[in-house]
Amino acid sequence: MMTDLESGTWILTAYGVKYNGKTTNDDYGQSLDDLTRGDRVGVVKQEDNSLHFIINGKDQGEAATDIPGDVYGVVEIIAQAAKVTIVDHSVSSLNTRSIYLKQYAEQPVHIPANWKVVKSLEEDTVKTVDVGTELADAIKNLVQQSWDHDHVGHGRDAKNLKHTSIEVIKVEQIESTSLYKEYEQQRKDFCQRAAKKVFPKVTFKSGEGEIKTALHGISLLDDQLIPEINEHFLFHGAKVEYVDAILKQGIDYRLAKAGLFGSGAYFCERTTKADQYTGSKDGRADGEHVMFLTKVILGHSYIAQRGDSQMKRPPCVHHCTGKCEHKKSEFYDSVMGTHVIDRQTHQLRKLLFREFIIFEKRQCYPTCIITYVRK
Repeated sequence: MMTDLESGTWILTAYGVKYNGKTTNDDYGQSLDDLTRGDRVGVVKQEDNSLHFIINGKDQGEAATDIPGDVYGVVEIIAQAAKVTIVDHSVSSLNTRSIYLKQYAEQPVHIPANWKVVKSLEEDTVKTVDVGTELADAIKNLVQQSWDHDHVGHGRDAKNLKHTSIEVIKVEQIESTSLYKEYEQQRKDFCQRAAKKVFPKVTFKSGEGEIKTALHGISLLDDQLIPEINEHFLFHGAKVEYVDAILKQGIDYRLAKAGLFGSGAYFCERTTKADQYTGSKDGRADGEHVMFLTKVILGHSYIAQRGDSQMKRPPCVHHCTGKCEHKKSEFYDSVMGTHVIDRQTHQLRKLLFREFIIFEKRQCYPTCIITYVRK
């Protein structure tokens, strides 16, 4: 193992920095155990001969000093790591993603390469089309991997739910020119911001663990995401009668009732949670139900550890959820709800399912309609 090397070797491990097999700093930067697929790690020797490790574009600080000669990067694939890709051998690679984000933001909006029916964004049209066997199977697997059967029927929004599983019977791709152009322009605006200043990764910041749809990602879709802006695939449950309106107008938070974290558009990482919103709670109907697999830009996300149903936008960085009196204050881009105050005990209680809320409808694009039945 690399940790056994004893000749001029500095190693970044999940437990800190080692030099010649001995720990020199056990409290250094982000732990490698927190890394997930798509994360990037770099190493650079500075002009003052100090050694720095870079994780997702963020300098983790000085790891060692008085480094002699040239530095060579070596990666050991161990534990749960299955594959590592070396993207560039030069120090300039540390700025590659920043350059890419800026260039991407400056490009005109192009039609997605995977669209099958709509061939021009000049059309004002909405089409739904079967995604094909390979992608349908991958999305069906994601739905099952995101299902939490232990919590079916639990929570105030799960009233009268007694089934144990769901079965996907159809997956359709949504090709909406107007919604896509709005979303893509918003995406480019976020890329401009991310090129100047890295957004904190949502899961690392919250300490709540990786977003489940990222943990069980779809290789056929993952390349569509830009991790630097905290873009994720999330689920959104809806009643069948609302599908046409969503296809034409998008997921518009202004038409929904205020939830635990205010008047926003709500998304979830668990299909069990999305399933709660696909019909009336007072009379759960049989037959087909729908949920959307949606691309959502979380950007700089506020981690809400208590509910606030009066929230009408993300709070400012000083955590003002209502009127902000701070001059030139920046605002968060989204909210991730993790806890609420229990109505009976008045104690802080962790939610069964995390909720992700945006207050700008252009920050989401419904990618697919998933039609399913309860079993």
